[in-house]
Amino acid sequence: QERAATLTMVVATVPRWLLLTALSGAVALSELPLVGMKMRCTTRIAQRQAQPLAKLSRKAAKRAAAADTRVVPPVEAPREATLDEVAAATLSEPPIEEAVCGESIFPIGSEGWLEHRVSIVLDDRNSAFTSILGEAAKLADDDETGWAAFVAANRDHIDYRLLYRLTAQVLRTQNLGETEAETRLRAVRYQLVKRTQDYDYPMYKEVSQAEGRLGQVLGQYAQGTKPKASAIVMAAGSSSRQIFSFWLVVVSAIAAWETKLRVQSVAEMASARIADLAEILDILEERRPMMEKGMLTPLLAFRTLPNFWEPGADLNQARTLLQSVASDEAEQQLIIRRIGCIHNQLQRHAFQAYQPMILKWSALHDVLTLGSPLSIQAEDIEDAPSIKDAPYSSTLMQMAAEAEKNLDDDFERPLYFRTAGM
Repeated sequence: QERAATLTMVVATVPRWLLLTALSGAVALSELPLVGMKMRCTTRIAQRQAQPLAKLSRKAAKRAAAADTRVVPPVEAPREATLDEVAAATLSEPPIEEAVCGESIFPIGSEGWLEHRVSIVLDDRNSAFTSILGEAAKLADDDETGWAAFVAANRDHIDYRLLYRLTAQVLRTQNLGETEAETRLRAVRYQLVKRTQDYDYPMYKEVSQAEGRLGQVLGQYAQGTKPKASAIVMAAGSSSRQIFSFWLVVVSAIAAWETKLRVQSVAEMASARIADLAEILDILEERRPMMEKGMLTPLLAFRTLPNFWEPGADLNQARTLLQSVASDEAEQQLIIRRIGCIHNQLQRHAFQAYQPMILKWSALHDVLTLGSPLSIQAEDIEDAPSIKDAPYSSTLMQMAAEAEKNLDDDFERPLYFRTAGM
């Protein structure tokens, strides 16, 4: 009862400014061995699912309220919780999560997931788009099982660029008056958007909570107090997803601050933030059992690869490294899929904080599947020539046209992915 009451008091008195301090700038920012498999696998690992801190606090409060009326020593006056105490709240209950084929971060659905995975042709820039669209078109709208298996197996390929191109196809068929094709493409697009949103939501919550925990750690640095290694480990969490998400937020933050090193006015501050984050990352990565539990081991090596968008980058490094960490084809596909799922998840979070990481990991996924990074390219939608001074049917398009007149040619228009020619 005393521990429950103390935990309730500790979590309730965490100052919110600690979270805001770390997330206000440019930054809001597996080593579980993969199971060797051919076409199916049988490994399942059951663990308890992590609970948010707020829920743990309410649960502790209920336990305290339901306790018998024994004499309890008076509780001390409210005080600020230490980082150790707040981080310890993530360990209050053992997590429950299920790993199929050694994957619990981005669930693959079933042991026969490879049977639902599309084939991508190396060096064929259209391969992913045509394969995904072709297989998706075969699924009926109400085939819940089929769609769930398809999206889970191919989540890494269903990205921003694919949906961008699919939307162009929808507009093209609309402008050409191909009603039947337009209806079919709209239905496929709806299913892909809706089901990828549903698939991404659990990890979205984990990443958001990891941002908060990292914010508390960085808040200690901002106060001039270096947090203990044990506190950083506890802040990372106890479940596979908590650990994975915390690591992902840290490396994304480093990538985001590195882009600020070129800005003279904030270069010194960026260097200081990178040093703090690098120290946190070292503490995490030197704990091998923790990296195993977070299913991060293969990714640690890939993290050190260069950004393959950089001129002169040796693209062969990626394939060589993949073959060194996983000799089995199915195991390699699992790693490739996880890399792709990372950049798709990060697209759902703050643009400035995660864009550098998105560019790097999407390029890595492209190199492993297509042979080189893939940029966004303009799509011909067969739009009819506009009539001068004709009224707009869309207010949004009118606003865009009016804004276009005021933009310089060199005005930066950031996208999640590079456009052709950049």
